[in-house]
Amino acid sequence: LEMGVSLPTPETFTIAESVKNHGVVPRPKLVALIKSLTGRDQFDHPDLIEEALTHPSALYQQAKSYQLLEWCGDAVLCLAIRDWIYREFYDDMDVGGMVSLEGALVSNELLAYRCVQTGLHRFIAHRDQSLPSHLEHYEWALQDMGRGLWGTGPSKILGDVVEAVIAISHMDAGFEAGQQAVRTLMAPILHAVVALGTEDALRFVRHPKTALNEIGGCFIQVSEASEDQFVRNPNNERVKIWTEGRRWREVLSAGEELSEGSHQFIATATAMGIPLLSLSESSRLVARNRLCALVVDALGNNTELNERTFQVMRIISGAKRFRRFGDVSDDEDSDDEDEGLE
Repeated sequence: LEMGVSLPTPETFTIAESVKNHGVVPRPKLVALIKSLTGRDQFDHPDLIEEALTHPSALYQQAKSYQLLEWCGDAVLCLAIRDWIYREFYDDMDVGGMVSLEGALVSNELLAYRCVQTGLHRFIAHRDQSLPSHLEHYEWALQDMGRGLWGTGPSKILGDVVEAVIAISHMDAGFEAGQQAVRTLMAPILHAVVALGTEDALRFVRHPKTALNEIGGCFIQVSEASEDQFVRNPNNERVKIWTEGRRWREVLSAGEELSEGSHQFIATATAMGIPLLSLSESSRLVARNRLCALVVDALGNNTELNERTFQVMRIISGAKRFRRFGDVSDDEDSDDEDEGLE
């Protein structure tokens, strides 16, 4: 090498040589689950299985925490997903679509869903007192409320555990084993994406905020605030709020508390300063995502509203610089594009 450094690379070297056995005996049921999820029959370093399910809060566990495995698994996952997307959609998808699809497939929301779907979350060793309630609320949002990927606020712990599990195979048996583990663990999701087809797959995985930016751009703005901050604005006194997908309610008065005592965040969409919709959720992220999804759905189902939004966008952005999605030419710019907007 140019630095004058040479590294020995004996033919017998394997990546597993750098993995030290800590003498940890994994739980039999956990071993059986990991084998089925990764498609492997045995592990030369079974201690990694417990390590992958050990949260940093488990201070007195014999196994190390999953942080190193999660760090490695993140890279293994991204490469495997990119390879799959490239081979599966080479003829049907441009690079922008591939980037969007990858972003969804490696997102914490999707990994958390897979973690709970497979039951991995029940094996997490931790001493985090808040985690059980977070997991319970997440399962409730998925099952009882029927929320989609972007309508939940899963703990990052769930996604980290999935990435750590992926790293087990990579560290135990090398590169191809890690790639195969991703393809096996993510198989139900990947098969579903292929079944949707290119256009529907991109529509399915597109993040609501991205979709709203594409439709509304700088014309529609989204903001989030805790409810106590929201009520301090006198312009919000008479705002109706859509609450957790169930009912409309009045905004709280200053100093008033919700009957259930839960902390709420309010996301608001405005068009040129005019409020369009306000929505409350217990999570700031979920409030923003669900609000964006509702506005996109409203625009998509109302042709006239969608067209008027498009016309305003062209006026704001400049007719020569803005193009409706699907248009191939701006040669036929109309002189009366702003008719009917007043």
